Amino acid sequence: MHFSDILLLFCTALSFYGLGMIWEMEVVTLRTWTIFRDKETFHLLRSVHWRVLPYLVFIPIGILFVCSVSLLWYHSAKTPVNLLASAVGTQVITFILTGIYWGRWERIISVEHQSPQSNLVKLLVKTHWIRTALVSLNAILFFLITMVTFL
Repeated sequence: MHFSDILLLFCTALSFYGLGMIWEMEVVTLRTWTIFRDKETFHLLRSVHWRVLPYLVFIPIGILFVCSVSLLWYHSAKTPVNLLASAVGTQVITFILTGIYWGRWERIISVEHQSPQSNLVKLLVKTHWIRTALVSLNAILFFLITMVTFL
């Protein structure tokens, strides 16, 4: 097995890790935020969430991005580069939208100490499915890339 094959398998594994994390976030974490009425409990829960987020999400997704970009140069001859570029593209779009919308909204919710019933929290929960769809698409693309490369 060559380095490019190991790198592809590593990216596929990380993309599926991201898939599990984003669906947990969509189905459990964000839905839990909306059931709280008490502002203090809501922000305590969010502070715990933000303490673990760098380790559970930011670092693995950052590694996935670096490895995915590396794969654009170090891939096997059978790897479909167009699908690989699309996978990297979904990651870039996710980063851009997170910076423009969800990340900014999270900061405002925190700084302004908004309630779980605020319009911004509702908007974040309502639109998070877009990020979930992009991360899901990324995992599907890596699955297809892996299948084409190894079959």
